[in-house]
Parts: sequence; C-alpha cells; structure tokens
Amino acid sequence: MKRLIVLCAGDTSLHQRTHQHWTQSTREYDVAIIYYGSTSAKIREYKREADWFCQQSGPKWTLVRDFLVSQTHLWVRYDFVAFPDDDLDVSVQQWNDLFEMGTAYDLDLYQPSLVDNGADYIKHTLLVSQPQNILRYVNFVEIMTPILSRRALQRAVSKRILTDTHLRSGWGVDYALPQTILPHHKYDCSPDHPANRNTYQVAVIDAVAIVHTKPLSHTADAKKSSFYKTFQIDPEKEMQYFLQTYGAKAVAPASLRSVPVAAPYMTSLPRRTPVSTTSPNTSPGNRKGRTRPLRTDLPSYLSQNIDTEFRLLRATASLAAYTTSADIRNFYHKITFGFHARIRRNNLTVVTDFGSFESRNTNTVAMLNDVLGRYQIDDVDVLVSTDDFVRQPDIRGVPILCMAKKRAQSYVTYPDHSFYEWTEAHTRSWDEERTQLMHTACPNPRPQALFRGNLSTFYLREYLAKASQKERQIQIQRHKHSTHHQKHRQHQKHTHKQRYRARATKHAPVLDVSGVHVGDVPPQPPAAQTTRKPPRRVASASASASHTVRSQSAFVLLRDHAKWKYLLHIPGRSYAARLKYLLATNSVVLYVKKRDAYEYNEFWYAYLEADTNCVVINDHNAYDAHNKNVVKRNARGKKIWDDSANESIVKQIQQTVHRLETHPRQAQSLVQSNDHWRRTFDYELVLKYFGVVLNEVAAFGR
Repeated sequence: MKRLIVLCAGDTSLHQRTHQHWTQSTREYDVAIIYYGSTSAKIREYKREADWFCQQSGPKWTLVRDFLVSQTHLWVRYDFVAFPDDDLDVSVQQWNDLFEMGTAYDLDLYQPSLVDNGADYIKHTLLVSQPQNILRYVNFVEIMTPILSRRALQRAVSKRILTDTHLRSGWGVDYALPQTILPHHKYDCSPDHPANRNTYQVAVIDAVAIVHTKPLSHTADAKKSSFYKTFQIDPEKEMQYFLQTYGAKAVAPASLRSVPVAAPYMTSLPRRTPVSTTSPNTSPGNRKGRTRPLRTDLPSYLSQNIDTEFRLLRATASLAAYTTSADIRNFYHKITFGFHARIRRNNLTVVTDFGSFESRNTNTVAMLNDVLGRYQIDDVDVLVSTDDFVRQPDIRGVPILCMAKKRAQSYVTYPDHSFYEWTEAHTRSWDEERTQLMHTACPNPRPQALFRGNLSTFYLREYLAKASQKERQIQIQRHKHSTHHQKHRQHQKHTHKQRYRARATKHAPVLDVSGVHVGDVPPQPPAAQTTRKPPRRVASASASASHTVRSQSAFVLLRDHAKWKYLLHIPGRSYAARLKYLLATNSVVLYVKKRDAYEYNEFWYAYLEADTNCVVINDHNAYDAHNKNVVKRNARGKKIWDDSANESIVKQIQQTVHRLETHPRQAQSLVQSNDHWRRTFDYELVLKYFGVVLNEVAAFGR
C-alpha cells in the first residue's frame, strides 16, 4: 500500500519540531513538501528530507490545487493522500496508524480526532477524541488534515472542487465534499438502499488523537489577519461560493455510527451469582442440568405480552427478508446503540458491537449471561437495541429486540439494562431497589405529585416544571395576602382562621416537578457536629425551560420518593425506566400516558390497569414520528406550542390529587393492589421471561 503526505510547510513547520520527525526512517509513507517560505537553509533542508519538493508561495489550498493539477501522474499512484496543516503535533507512528485505519476500514475521506485543548483551538466539538471509540462515521471532515483515498481524490478532482480557481482558504469545501462530491454513506438505510449507491465512507479516527497547536482564526479575526490581507481572501464569501456552486449546506457536523473499542464483554462475560434460584447453575458451556424456561410458568401479563408481540411478528413475517436468525445481520442499519449477540450451545458471543450509551450494553450482556447460566437456550442470533428507539422508518417482520416499543411496531421487547443495575443513575439492581422500596414508608408524606428527571428530553416535562413553579409562586402570594389579612382581623372568631387554613390547603401546590440529569450527585447527609447552616435551596425549574437551574437538592434518591404521597411517571420521547420503581413504593403512581399510537410500552406493561394499580393521566398531545410535539403556526408562520393538551394534564393531576386527598381509602387501595406484583416481579422472573423470549425468537427464525 502506498501512502503520501502533501505538506505545505513554512519556516516553523511542526513536522520537524514534534517529538518525532515526520520523515524519519520508521515512516510507512512518502512525503511531498511544498515550501511557501524563502529561506535558503530551509530549501536545502526540506529538499533533502522530502520524496518530492517544490517552492511556491501562496495559501495552503492554492498550493494544493496547483499540485493536484500539475502532479497528477504522481499522486494517482498512491492509495491514500493526506493534506495536513503544518501546525499539527503528530508522530510518525500516528501517521502510520492513520493510513492503516484507512486500509482496514476501507475509508474514503477521514481525519484524526483532536485532543481537547480548548475552544480557541477546536472549532467543531464533534472532532474531539472519544476514547471509547475506534472511529466514528460522520458527515463532515475538516480542512485541517483531510485524508482521501485514491478513488475519492480522483472524483474530487474530476468534479473540480479541489482544482476550482476560487479555492484559497478552503472554507466551505469541508461541507461540500461529504455532502455532494463524496456523499457519505447513509447508516440509517440498508447497504443496498438506493440512497447508498455510489456513497463514500467518511470518518473521524478516535484511536488517533492529534494536537492543533495554533489558535483558530475566527470569522471576525480572519478578515483582519495579515494572512488573509496578504492574499486578499474573504473566507466568508469563499464559503458561500462553494456552498452555492456545489449544492451544499453548512449543516451541523454529526456522528452517524461509531465503531467502539472492544468492551470487556467481547472477551470475558460477567455472570451474577443468583441470590436464589430453582434452576441449576452450571458451567457456561454445558447444557446438562439446565431446564427450558416455560411460558406457562410466567404470570398472565408476561405471557400475554409474548403472545401479542409474536402474533404481530408472524403476521408481518412476509414483509421482510428474514427467514433464519442469521439474516439478522441484514438489519444492522436499524441499530444506533446495541449489539449482535450469537448464542451457540449456551455460550454467548457478541459478534458486532454498535456502541453503547453509558453502561447499557455491558449490563444487558451480563443479564443475557445470567439467563444462560440458568436456562437452556436454543441456538440463535439476535439484534439487541439498547437505544431508546429503533431507527426510523419501522420495519416489520423482523424480531429486533428493543427495550420498549409502540403497539403497532412488530419488534420484541426485552428487560432493559436497569434490571441488572444502572450505576450512572445511582440505581442498584432491581431486587435491591425493589426490596428497599417495598419496606420504606413515611408516616407523613407530602400531598404532592413528585417528578425528578431530565426536562430537556421531552417538552411536557418542561411544561409541568413551569406549572410547578407557577403553583409555588401563587402559594407565596396567597400566603402573604392571608397573613396580612389575618393581622387586621385578630378580633374575629376562630372559625375565620379555620376558613383561611382550609383555603390554604385547597390552593397548596400539587406539582413538585424539577429537572435533574442522570449522573447528578445525590445530596449527601450532613456531617455530624457541624455548625454550618445548610445551603439555601435553589429553584430547580426556572420560568424559561432553556435556563433550567439544577442543584444538588433537586435530586431525590429512589428510597426518598416515599416522602411524597403521589409520584408522577412522565415518559420521555420513548419510555422511562422509572415506572417499575415507582410502583414498588408505597405511594400512588400517576401515569401520564400518551395515546396508543405514540406510547412506548415495556414488556411488563400489560400488568397496568387504570384506577386499579395506578391512575392514568391522559396525554392528548399529537406527536410526530420521533415522538416530538407537533407544533402549530401563527398567522405569521412562526412555530408556536399548542399547550391545550398540557393544560388538561395539569388539571387532571390537580383534580386527581384533590380527589384522593378527600378519599384516602381510594389512595390506599391503589397502593395495596400492587402488593402481590411487588413481591413476585423479581429478577429471577425477569430472567425467565428473557429466556422464553430468546427461545421464541429462535423458533421464529427456523
């Protein structure tokens, strides 16, 4: 394989000054140097060390353009050609690795990632190195150091974008190349989809992170700099020219798919020793002694879910090119995060890892191992999504495993990662949390509806946070008015005071909704024998959702949810894993439920019965395919929120709380109805369900 670096170098070029000289003998590439200075000593030095040399003044991309036009016979011999700036700290080994990555992953347009040394040195945060990945397929490569394959460079030259006479600063070329000249691969479509004809592999290499050593020239400064003045360059005008001429847009750089570093479970698979199990726990490779998980051993709500999902799956089987479980690899394009798992003789192999958000993949693989340690599972290949969504558009007749799904989707739900544990959310295993929540009670819980979660993932959450703050403000004003009124009426009878108390109770805040993020540090108990005053509580939700204030005091541990009489379950754009924890408490659960067309259901939701084990608050909002609110436009065409459905949700919550406060026996009945479920819905039952699902998928694919 032949590789070439085309370096436009000045007197202070870092290719000589870094810890490893780019032209030293260990290099596995050739170096062409275009020297834009005029020092005689440098001319002799660069000419001696380069495989090809010329001296020419001008900006980098003008020099590159002239090189591509005049030296076609030279660069066309190379498999990869790189065009780096001369202010980059890169070692010879890093260059060798970069070219090897291009070969190994059949890349066409790519670059190294960047060490994060501050906003003055990095324009696009997408390019900052992510150590958990080997590389990421992207829709953008910066002009700082692009590397092109021979076929990509030939096409770019034939389309004249790199030989355009307007090419001077390079601004706009980084958008146009992967959009229209070398259109990047569409990873949300199958490889044989028409959109993926004649596409190119565009990537940023996380495994190789380099340092940009000079501050950036921002737009305002660029026009004033001596470089742009000397060569009479207006980078903004040049960018507009390239965008218009080559039909591109200045879209936000985005990661399309990642290739993660091999996770520990790729080589060694953890297995949790069961606390209590009736199934023999034998060695991973031995099926002897294991029993098959039986659907008849499952409670009706779990068995019902399996019947419903596989009935829909079989009814749509003819719509997809899926005949055996091995065909599942044809549907990789539907997965953002997750993995392809292969089970053979009760051994698990992760064939392909698509990357993971937090510890989802690790925990899900650990659960699969726990299933294999207890039950006999048929040989099967399964595609497991650990993202909140399976990529749009939906496909039918393919048993992709997902954490939650809409009723009309023909996927198969499995127990999500949080049943194992969720360290990032300070959540232990399901059995540990369930047991503690069952036995945690508060003698005088607050008569309010509590919610703590990420507000930015779902507009309704932001709306309820504002409504919660508005309730508090109204209470403060009423309290001030009531106190002032009573001071001037102390001579009146005691009954008037009782009336004021009744009014205060009636208008007390019902909502207690604040924003916290997964990973926020929960409040720590105060140190013993301290004389310091506790910090003043900070409001968790501001009047503007875009300026949400978060504080330690807003975080509420699961066990502390018992301090509230009512707990709100507000799904995000898909689902929220917290519902099972809320039902395990001794509080009343208010489930804000979307319409069936939009609601995402977990595998156990058939258990839920409105006004029996929870109170359903109806969400009549309309949502799009990505479960975002459908907005309307005013007379001027500006997007505005239609909050009528959200106002109804607030009223339903307030009325429900007032009703249950008036009829406490109803509230008590709602809590008690979950007693049996709390005792029986344990980790062992979850694993048995998972085992039944795996065997059903295996049977479907035969």
